[in-house]
Amino acid sequence: MNKEKSYKILIVEDDEISRNIYRLMLKKFDMAFCDSDETMYKELSEDNFQLIIMDIGLPNSKDGLTLIKELKGSEKYYKIPIICATSYDSHEIKANAIKAGADVYLVKPILKDILINTINKFQTIVL
Repeated sequence: MNKEKSYKILIVEDDEISRNIYRLMLKKFDMAFCDSDETMYKELSEDNFQLIIMDIGLPNSKDGLTLIKELKGSEKYYKIPIICATSYDSHEIKANAIKAGADVYLVKPILKDILINTINKFQTIVL
């Protein structure tokens, strides 16, 4: 099994276009998608993920900042690195995301090379 396919990424994203972009950009990785807190926790309970890409704005759900706080406060999930990927380009929101526990904050649109390089940095970390 190649390195990328053995590295499972959970992508928490409500926008279908953004999900399709991730599918194209990260096709070498093993990915699962969810669009709310409910579906996120279902995916996490069913599989082991090495990384989470989290959108902040999730309508009809807890927002991404709340979910990051919950995950980083959980004994079961706190070690999973979280990349916050959002269209919110604000120093205040970035500071809140980092304070909540996000490991990286990226503003959409995200260049493929930047996203893959960011993921690759976490692949070298043994959980």
